This record gives sequence, C-alpha cells and structure tokens, in this order.
Amino acid sequence: MTINSVNNTASSFTAGGLNLATNVLSSTATNGNIVLTPNGTGLVSIAGAFTLPRVDGTAGFVLKTDGAGVVSFAAETAQPFAWTTVTATTQAITENNGYISNAASQITYTLPATAAVGDTFEICTFNAAGFVIAQGAGQTIRVGSSITSSGAAGSISSSGIGDWIKVVALSSTQFIATVQQGNVTVA
Repeated sequence: MTINSVNNTASSFTAGGLNLATNVLSSTATNGNIVLTPNGTGLVSIAGAFTLPRVDGTAGFVLKTDGAGVVSFAAETAQPFAWTTVTATTQAITENNGYISNAASQITYTLPATAAVGDTFEICTFNAAGFVIAQGAGQTIRVGSSITSSGAAGSISSSGIGDWIKVVALSSTQFIATVQQGNVTVA
C-alpha cells in the first residue's frame, strides 16, 4: 500500500506496527523498535541538518559531527586525566595528570622539561605538609600578576591541607597557574 500524504493534522495512520500522527512516528508494540532502512545507497537524514553514517563504527567509537552536517564514527577523546596519590618526597610531573599529595613531609614536584601548549596538571594536598613545584632551567610560572623567578631559583609552594593548583603549559618554559583552593607562595 502506498500513501502519498496525510494532510489533516488531526489525522492518524497505523500500519504494520507503526503509528504516524501529528508529525510523530511511533511503534504500536510495547517496547517496539523503529528501524529506518533507506533504499539502495540512500542514507538517513535528520531534519536535513545531518546525515547518519551508513555502517556501524568500531567498538568504543562515538558519533561526532564536523559542524557542517557530516556525522562519522571516531575514537572517543580522552577523559579527564587520572589522579595519582603521591607519598614519596619527590615526584616528576607528567603532563595531563593530577596529583594528590599525601606524605608526612612536603612533596617536591618537578616541572616537565618539555611540554606542549595546553598540557595541564593539577596538584592538591591531603595533608598538612603541602607541596613545592620546582622549575628547570629557564622555566617560570605565572600565578595572577606574580611570576616565579626564572629557573631553579623559582618555585611555587603550599603548606595547607586542601591547597589545590591547576597549571597549564604555554610552552616548555612558561606555565600559568590558577589556585583552585587555598593559598600558595610564589618565589
């Protein structure tokens, strides 16, 4: 059976387990699926805004759009970085990681020697000892209008429980930080 149109907005049409009424297509079966199967090489377009891919993606992939109507499957982007609890007195910082300071004495973290623009890391304290962020040759960290001394002479330190800082790389030698909570000292 072919129906060319249902023009009355109060009209309803039911056939083969599907109901079409007032611009809504629904299944008449309890928990029924609706399967859209284009003819030949046809695709499913949603409101003309984007077109769904013809085949399923790789396991774990997600649908993404380019903002111009092209939808495709792609690997899921990285989730927020993992957090590591640090109990040693020193820790080399790895880009895009978080650190929870939990040692009996202040922990000294060392900035990475190389960092890409936008690399981030965070440090927070779980004990009263706090942390120090030590720098390498030529490195500085800006916190608001304060900038650390250049190189090994400069650092940022914390001594309070719950102090928390987020640092973003502008280059391998320049970093900018925001104090998420508590207080830090810029040297």
